[in-house]
Amino acid sequence: GTSDMWDFPVARQVCTGSGIIPVDQHDGRPALKAAREAIRNGECVLIYPEGDVKINAEASPRDFRPGAAGLAKAGDVTVVPIAQHDSRKLGNGSVLRSIVMAFAAVFRRPKIEMRVGTPVLPAALADLTHPEVNTLLEERLRLTWRAIPK
Repeated sequence: GTSDMWDFPVARQVCTGSGIIPVDQHDGRPALKAAREAIRNGECVLIYPEGDVKINAEASPRDFRPGAAGLAKAGDVTVVPIAQHDSRKLGNGSVLRSIVMAFAAVFRRPKIEMRVGTPVLPAALADLTHPEVNTLLEERLRLTWRAIPK
């Protein structure tokens, strides 16, 4: 989660208690190190490979940053693409606004569509370069996202 979340006391407690890894948008290396450690410990790691929470006009996946591909290559893990549509109903705008909207969503119960795509097995990544892994994972997420009825 964006490290800005730790600036708000309630959000900090939720994030820390949930095991969310803080990600500094200017230096993601500590977050990648923590994610690799979590994988070594047998934990699942959910990552937003676009690297931020900004949303384009159609809310489609944007170009990936290289961290997710590096994590997939280094971790010898299965990658499961999970796409969501219209998470803007949970929160958008500033971090504070998003936090308030997310807590209010408990009462509004907005409908958010999600799809789980075809897993990408470690063997499919073994002979690929880092940029090729990035492209493959990005394509798989886009295919999964397109399958969501809008």
